[in-house]
Amino acid sequence: MDIPRGVAFRMIYLGIATACLLSLLGISTSLRRNHALDRFFWTEGRAVGISPALLSAVAWKESRYKSAALGTAGEIGIMQITQGAAEEYARENRVAALPIDKLWNPELNTRIGAWYLHRAHQYWRAQGVRRPLAVALAEYNAGRKNARTWATRSQNENTPFHANVEFETTSLYIISVLSRYSHGG
Repeated sequence: MDIPRGVAFRMIYLGIATACLLSLLGISTSLRRNHALDRFFWTEGRAVGISPALLSAVAWKESRYKSAALGTAGEIGIMQITQGAAEEYARENRVAALPIDKLWNPELNTRIGAWYLHRAHQYWRAQGVRRPLAVALAEYNAGRKNARTWATRSQNENTPFHANVEFETTSLYIISVLSRYSHGG
């Protein structure tokens, strides 16, 4: 059965238009979901001097923006905060100890994550490392002890920091966050 040329073109056009609309709907839904957290990234990022786009990139990698996310080692929420990080935050900011159930709150979770990342970045800048943000991300993902080991090995200017990271998951984490950050979070 032959379809008239005009009808065939209309069918193709309708198919393309439908696909475009569905894509836009998907993007719109994603943006709307992300937009709900943007206020936390802006507020908490500005409070400590960390780019909201960087916080968004970390939150995406850590939890895909899911405030109910629970990591395999007990990390909680959007920024995957550990009980230890929450205790450090409370101690250093002279606030009452934070009950674990409070860490599910996206605003508090983002505040602690922003504080932790800022503290790590400031520390590595003060240490004079070449790529303090990459090392701070390594610390956020794998702890300061591991980050220190990798930073010590990272002396060659032509080698990216992540190439010295022994944990493949941490190396990929750094690459992923920095890539998403460089594209606007």
